[in-house]
Amino acid sequence: MKRLIRRPEFPETAGTIFLEMKTGNQARINQFMNGEKLDRQLLLDILGGDYQYGWNDKGMYEFLIALWEVNQKLSPAKKIRVIFPDFGLSWLDIQTEDDVKRWERYTFQDRDTCMADMTEKIIRENQNSRGHLFIVGGNHACKHANGVPSLGNLLKQKFSDEEVYAVKLHTVWGDNSGNVFGKVRKGLFDFVFRMNGNKPVAFALADSPFGREPCDFELEYQGVPIAGTFEENFDAYVFLQPLEMDKVGYFLVEEMYTDSFVDEIKRRCKLSGDKYPYRGLRLEDFTKEWRINQLNGIKDEKRYPMFE
Repeated sequence: MKRLIRRPEFPETAGTIFLEMKTGNQARINQFMNGEKLDRQLLLDILGGDYQYGWNDKGMYEFLIALWEVNQKLSPAKKIRVIFPDFGLSWLDIQTEDDVKRWERYTFQDRDTCMADMTEKIIRENQNSRGHLFIVGGNHACKHANGVPSLGNLLKQKFSDEEVYAVKLHTVWGDNSGNVFGKVRKGLFDFVFRMNGNKPVAFALADSPFGREPCDFELEYQGVPIAGTFEENFDAYVFLQPLEMDKVGYFLVEEMYTDSFVDEIKRRCKLSGDKYPYRGLRLEDFTKEWRINQLNGIKDEKRYPMFE
């Protein structure tokens, strides 16, 4: 994604990037993107406030810095906006128990509908010749109505099938909690990629053998006819590398987990009544050193050792 936005033709093609992040941080990301100097701490605050325990995605951190750098070279008319359409408060703004209750009420809303409505509003209010890039989880990107309308399906209804182009990255068959149950289509896709030398490849799904296969990358879709086929859900498919090469994560470690941020996480946990922030670890045992050692200990582990 960093290579993509750095291509000279990208600002001519896309004027807005939507990210699956809390709209409560919109004013802060505006401040970051419009800043004359790169404010890394502000960006860390934004990511740290997206979830109760922080959002330690180093890839997202580097992507937004790269986008800020791209914007510095563009004229005001060509600068790229960043929009956070995923409803929710930033934890930086949750200071009382009443705030926590408001945050909990947000969790019962239909996220896809909220994101689709905000996206449509922004696009229609800012008509220009440039398109829009939306980076979102695959279960939100599906264009087929899989029982409950997804973001991709809702945007297709609001605009058209041709105007909404959904790209699926090769992943495992799993669920939204990170559990892994196998490979999509029981390894058929992986077999074909291996026969092709595991070379990175991107291709259209329409009228292809891949496209006609049942869409089963999420647990909820496994063996459910209502899920449709891959070509009903996505327009293109991208394979980057074998699943066996994927690592557990690419984390912000020392950058994010300072003494002050650990104190902030403890404040949030006490406010929400969470006594065990990490898989049974007691809140009083949670320290900066523990978290840094824990992340450094797993960052190079294989994400899918069961496929070795």
